[in-house]
Amino acid sequence: MKTYNIHERIQAYLDKRMNPEELKDFERDLKASPELKKEYTAALLKNLAGTAAENESLHNLLKEVYRESKPVELGQKPNPVMVTMRSNWIKMAAAAVVLLGFAYFNGIFDQPNTIKEFDYASLMVDPIGMERASVADLSINEKASNFYFRNPPATDSLEKMVLVCNGMCAAKYYLAHAYLKTKQFDKAKTLFSDLETNIDQLNSIPQLQGRENEVILNSTLAQLAAGETKTAILPKLNKLLSNLDKSDTLRSIAVKLKEILN
Repeated sequence: MKTYNIHERIQAYLDKRMNPEELKDFERDLKASPELKKEYTAALLKNLAGTAAENESLHNLLKEVYRESKPVELGQKPNPVMVTMRSNWIKMAAAAVVLLGFAYFNGIFDQPNTIKEFDYASLMVDPIGMERASVADLSINEKASNFYFRNPPATDSLEKMVLVCNGMCAAKYYLAHAYLKTKQFDKAKTLFSDLETNIDQLNSIPQLQGRENEVILNSTLAQLAAGETKTAILPKLNKLLSNLDKSDTLRSIAVKLKEILN
């Protein structure tokens, strides 16, 4: 099976050059990967925009369709068609509605007053893992890590660990991340707030020392996903940005988040 980079893979899909196994893998990944969704949508829009640029009437039609379009559900997969000058107007308008609606849903266009609708969980930073070569006799902390990194995270097992946790513990750290990853935003918001309040205690766990910026960033995402207003969040986000070095990988995510809020 040929190995493609992300752009070659998208083009191979659009050109119908994939074999059945590659096609199945691509459509599975398209549902699961926010990055692939955005790149795929951008490729479709680029093809459509290229055609529109050649024809003023088509360009005006697409603008009109976009103004009247609504976001589509992710379950409605857009047709990977290349719109050409020979396409009839009905097909062209339908393709524009699907493409622009898909792009709108995924945050490619500005979405005023739709803060809660953005998939903030897609920006979350995964917690550090506590891996061991052997699964025998795992420590409590390593068990919590193991429960988080299952697919999906074993939130029920983590919840049981938290119930018997004495104060701050690794299980709370992993459960907060598990709630955010599984889109249980209110629970994630509450638990991340607890982690933020007890950062010093969190740092007392050797493997989790220095994770405060990760916790603050994910806590911010949980708050937004749970419906917090950007007015309340921006001061916290600005403070986090001021504490992050330019070389810190968290900074690019925080910058992207601020751009979304603005």
